Amino acid sequence: MTASNNPQRGLGHMLRQHLMVVLALLIAGSILIAGCKKNTNTNGNSNANAGNTNGVGQIENPTNTNTEILKKQADDQGKAERPDRGNFSVQYSTVQNPQYAAINERFRQQRFLEGIADELNATIAIPENVTITFKECGEPNAWWDPQSRSIIMCYELMEEMAKDFQEVAKTQEQLNDMLGGAMTFAFIHELGHCLIDVLNLPSTGREEDAVDQLSTFVLVALNGEQGEQMAINGAISWGIQYDRLLKSGKTAGDLDRLWADEHSMNGQRFYNILCWVLGHNPNKWVKLVNNPLPEARAVRCPTEYMKLATAWLTLLKPYLKDGGAKASQHTEPMMNQGAPTGPPQQPSAPGGDHNGH
Repeated sequence: MTASNNPQRGLGHMLRQHLMVVLALLIAGSILIAGCKKNTNTNGNSNANAGNTNGVGQIENPTNTNTEILKKQADDQGKAERPDRGNFSVQYSTVQNPQYAAINERFRQQRFLEGIADELNATIAIPENVTITFKECGEPNAWWDPQSRSIIMCYELMEEMAKDFQEVAKTQEQLNDMLGGAMTFAFIHELGHCLIDVLNLPSTGREEDAVDQLSTFVLVALNGEQGEQMAINGAISWGIQYDRLLKSGKTAGDLDRLWADEHSMNGQRFYNILCWVLGHNPNKWVKLVNNPLPEARAVRCPTEYMKLATAWLTLLKPYLKDGGAKASQHTEPMMNQGAPTGPPQQPSAPGGDHNGH
């Protein structure tokens, strides 16, 4: 996707201006299941394989002051049942687009991606090294690359999401929050693919749905109200795509291709994420019932959430450095947060075109 020349949209300027907001949310959302403050890798440098530019060492690194604290806390926990033989690290790539190059250099200098790697290394034991990179891809996308063992996030995806959210955001602050939440959701989604591969985890259903569940679980269980809103912003990004599909006039052949894709349809992903957020905190998010989540689905959402949360905790617990202590507190719906105001309730009888990420 090329940059917009429309001064009313100003995507390139907006991306640079609000980069720090997105990065802060990415770090907050990538804490993963353990939800504790965590270590770095065994040699104290999660960026051992990343190339530094001249002068980077002189720039204050906001993650450096926490590195030893994180490492000590994770070492003290030591409750993972599986050995920790790998590390998450950061790799930078050459970027041609001037807008993306400016963001890439800011990433490199401020070392926020290294902060994400440090948090992950402090949270989960992995058997091999994994690379995290944001890069210029030639398309708006994100994916787990099993050949290079890399989580790849594309600057074009960030730009596309910013463009989409400009259509619905009422304020600049809201746009910032929506973009940060959706990018964080996408990152954890790709992290889920990574963990299924690297840890050889079973996925008895569609893997794309499973990692959407993981991303929602991480956000709502470990990041409070902010995480719930971030997950909803991830859902909204799919809702925008779904609305666009409805207005696109696609042929039956085009729709067949989408139905056959390994991902659920955009509209399904939109409603799934809303359902799981509601299932986690039914009293707070009861306003989603019939607006837009149909009540026939909503009454089942607490049970859906409980099942997905329990499943992911069971799968990841042997690898979590706190032994799953934090996550285990969030496998059931928050049913005691104020007085219920209506649905959902359990039913007594049965009711009723992104690529990559």
